Amino acid sequence: MLNLIKKDYLIVRKIWLIVMLVAILIPAFLTFAGSGMTIPAGITLTVMSTLLAMTLFSSIDEEEEKYPKAAALITTIGYSRSTQVIKRYILMIMVFFYSAFIYFIESFFITELGNITIMNFVTSIFVFIITASLYLLLTTLFGVRAGRYIVMSVIVLISLGPTIISKLRIKINFDFLKNLNDSLLIIILLISTLLIYLISLKISIISYSNKEL
Repeated sequence: MLNLIKKDYLIVRKIWLIVMLVAILIPAFLTFAGSGMTIPAGITLTVMSTLLAMTLFSSIDEEEEKYPKAAALITTIGYSRSTQVIKRYILMIMVFFYSAFIYFIESFFITELGNITIMNFVTSIFVFIITASLYLLLTTLFGVRAGRYIVMSVIVLISLGPTIISKLRIKINFDFLKNLNDSLLIIILLISTLLIYLISLKISIISYSNKEL
């Protein structure tokens, strides 16, 4: 498993380094763009982790697309198809926790960054898992082209979403959540996150196992 992750690092080494640097810059940029306003940790962490995952995975997929027989070769040297899929999902989790670590460290130095609470941490990983799992699932099912559409959609949503909502005066009502106990809501989000992750992983493994390499 570690050798497969190392392989991903080697084929897009420069992108990995850029991603790690961007993770450091995003919180500072968002606080600067917010003109000194305190930005909720859940929003910043979600944006960070999602952008980093999309950038990293799309770069790896684009590079691997240049060598269509590489996946078959990896399978012949002892790495099963399921292992190759699981590796991608493990890498997804690594990206999120790297983002959370960077955010936690920078929150000590940038006062405008909101403090990470259990609730916004769980909310962030819930949204992140939905987006990243969708990317991995669709690229497994339909190839790199599907990944390009998802990346573009995520970037547009992050860039224009708040503006569109404010311009159209769309009101999103979350009042029903107030009736739930925080602990219960956290448990619901964690269970939902785990189910989404496992379902996406299972479907991806089945799809990749039946795919012609």
